[in-house]
Amino acid sequence: MAQSFGPVARRRTISIDRCAYLLRKPLREAGFGDLIATAYGRGLSLRARVQTIDPDAQPDRRADHRFDGRTLDLWQTAYELAATLTRDGFERAQAAVAVAGERDETSPSIWSLSAIIAASRASAGYLRPAEAARIIERDAGRALALAPSFAAALSVLGWARATLLSQPDDGLAMLDQAVAREPDYGRARAFRSWALARLGRLDEAISETEAGLRVVPLDRTHLNMRAWLELCAGNLDGSAALADEGLRLRPDANHLHNVLAIVASLSDRHKEAETIARDALRRFPGHPVLLAVLAYALARAGQQSAAEAALAEAHDGDQVAPPIFLPPPRSWRSDMRTERLRPFAAAGTTAARGSPSRPMTHASPPCRATSGG
Repeated sequence: MAQSFGPVARRRTISIDRCAYLLRKPLREAGFGDLIATAYGRGLSLRARVQTIDPDAQPDRRADHRFDGRTLDLWQTAYELAATLTRDGFERAQAAVAVAGERDETSPSIWSLSAIIAASRASAGYLRPAEAARIIERDAGRALALAPSFAAALSVLGWARATLLSQPDDGLAMLDQAVAREPDYGRARAFRSWALARLGRLDEAISETEAGLRVVPLDRTHLNMRAWLELCAGNLDGSAALADEGLRLRPDANHLHNVLAIVASLSDRHKEAETIARDALRRFPGHPVLLAVLAYALARAGQQSAAEAALAEAHDGDQVAPPIFLPPPRSWRSDMRTERLRPFAAAGTTAARGSPSRPMTHASPPCRATSGG
């Protein structure tokens, strides 16, 4: 779809109407029909199919209540805060959703959103996996108690069990159920791709991400995941091309900077790798994953002290466990001599088990399935 944009893909300020107008043809070619229509003198309009359901046959989808305005305001605030991708933003978003849940305890959407925010905090290195798993189990469980087949809750709980709680069979079963119930729900496919990659099923993970991109072609998480998984497959040129294209579509897709930095590092363009990582950190200050990638690039360039400093900055006392792509600092020198830097998992100091990565060489990148949000 992105290729259909031609020269307009250049970064520049254009109106929302113009963006929508440019999306008409790609959406039609992607099989969505005339979702966006134009009418002379009346601007743009959106068209969509309306699907009717039988509430008795599908009780999970019955709308038995309406949100009050205050709850909607809190919900929107949570989205806006989480969109900053900062530690404080995520924490405030979690708090806003908690207040919304107290005001309306009967909404599976609110509890699912709370669980999804916790997953995002963990994947960014802002929340320890054990604490994230506790929040997800609690709040996704509340959602499923209200709506046993609610796809958002099934998908985030399935992801947590498959990746954080070492329950892959249970987790994948929930993810399969979520995708089967809502095949056009992009986040469910993203969570499933993530879990498959963590379990070493890389080809299936790539296929799932591609299916997600067909549904939501401009989704940041899927653009991040697709380039990251191509890097995990060892295709440096392909992953860099996907990252460049993704950043043209979504400049806020911060993990794509990680891909470009790692590709440059693996290609022995060490100064370029450091520059990319530092530029990304200027856009997203203090982001633990970006700091971990900077540490990785510095370590491969032989700058051990600077790498240790970057990795230390990613930590915030005992409150978080940022993703680490490298062994502990004391072993960097010996490992770098053999060029076999083994990636580490999100637990911060625990070696990755069941990850899609192999021993680190020039041909295999430091892969870890954490490219969300």
